[in-house]
Amino acid sequence: KREDIKAQIEYDHICDCYNREQIDEFVEIMLEVAMTSSPNIKIGRDSEYPTAFVQHRFEQITSSHIEKVLDGLRENTTRVWNTKAYLLAALFNAPSSLDNHYTMLVNHDMHSG
Repeated sequence: KREDIKAQIEYDHICDCYNREQIDEFVEIMLEVAMTSSPNIKIGRDSEYPTAFVQHRFEQITSSHIEKVLDGLRENTTRVWNTKAYLLAALFNAPSSLDNHYTMLVNHDMHSG
């Protein structure tokens, strides 16, 4: 299963551009989600989702989503107390917000001149 996840996110390619240790942590979180047998998975402070839904969302994650999460980590200046929970939420949200993320960046850059 770990090798399937690595293939899914183009592991070798993304590790050429980013920190391998960070990518390995993402792979481990994705593997935990894939192997979870509990009926629900908690994402963030207050949200719980059916495991099948979370697993489906994680199956959609590509190298582009990983890059978005890494960009977000680099830009974050607030204290994160639970790194694993933060990364789980960031990975979970990446497939549903990637297009809008880049649209907002382009809008910002165009208005910043």
